[in-house]
Amino acid sequence: MEKLTRDVMDTTGLDPSIARAAIGYVLLFLRNEAPQGHVAEFIEKMPRAHQAIEAALARGDGGVTVAIEGMTSFMGRGRADTNILAGRLMNLGLDQKQIIGLANEILLRAEALVGVEGAARIREVMPSLAERFGEALAPVVEPTPVAPRTI
Repeated sequence: MEKLTRDVMDTTGLDPSIARAAIGYVLLFLRNEAPQGHVAEFIEKMPRAHQAIEAALARGDGGVTVAIEGMTSFMGRGRADTNILAGRLMNLGLDQKQIIGLANEILLRAEALVGVEGAARIREVMPSLAERFGEALAPVVEPTPVAPRTI
């Protein structure tokens, strides 16, 4: 968790306490969206990830969740949850660029802990976050297949 926090701080310019809170909110979102599989493996392999999630739960969000749930209840669960995450992150003071930087750093850490395939699966849980801001998350690097050569 400390390495991820430092990387997020370097990428986004956030203070340590804000970076940790933002990471906690993203991990909470991931856990809620995909509680098994690669997300669970990622959270288990990252030291202090559970504490970050618990801290995010305890922190509250100044009513952002209730307001967004009310406004987006007709959109369906996935879109509302993404808006809640974005609202929580913006409530911490993150701008769009910082949110995308945060998500990309989490994906890089996931790749280090659960491999390329695991990180790609985790990335699939977050596409609507990138859509929300009209930016693309960094692609998880897939090995390039080598085409057979004919002589």
